[in-house]
Amino acid sequence: MHADKRIVNSLKKIRLVIADDHPVVIEGLRAILFQQKDMEIMAEADSGEKTLALASQWRPDVVLMDMSMPGISGIRLIQQLRRQVPQSAVLAISINREEQYTAPAIRAGAQGFIAKSRQPQDFIDAIRQVARGQVFISAELAQRIAVDSLQGRTSGLPHESLTVRERQIMIKLAQGRGVSDIAKLLHLSPKTVSTHKTHILDKMGLNSIADLVRYAITYDLQ
Repeated sequence: MHADKRIVNSLKKIRLVIADDHPVVIEGLRAILFQQKDMEIMAEADSGEKTLALASQWRPDVVLMDMSMPGISGIRLIQQLRRQVPQSAVLAISINREEQYTAPAIRAGAQGFIAKSRQPQDFIDAIRQVARGQVFISAELAQRIAVDSLQGRTSGLPHESLTVRERQIMIKLAQGRGVSDIAKLLHLSPKTVSTHKTHILDKMGLNSIADLVRYAITYDLQ
């Protein structure tokens, strides 16, 4: 009887929901995962809302999600997934550098982060690792963190990962200025400022402008 149970467990597949709004990425992930005998794609999504709905429906072992999709995305999507389907591990992916998004993603509740530039085997290893309940970060980033720790350096505060332009806009948002007002002051389009606003909140792991204001006050950012 125990032997039979072990056989059943050994055949249990890692059930996945994969989410990305770029068809070529979805096709690439599908091709990689289809070859793995221990993995099964339950559903595919192309927006944050659809990801939440499908994850709630299928209750997968792993949600493999892009950080930038239409609708709910990034940090807020991770947080909502963790609230709605806490039994599902979240593995975030992005075209951005791992050192920018890994810490905010994990703080938000993700079990790991992997850049889209990684090799197929890296994705497979990452999925298996988070499915086992472990946290995944790349070996290179782990080594960098270890070296920084040994040398007495830290990864810095969330706002320190912002670009010069993002920090400029962040300060003005924290001062209570609106998107249109900032666009005029900085000679940018409102759409550009709005995009920066989304990236700023995602990078800093914040949910709203109110959170940003509190953060700016806490760290005396002007």
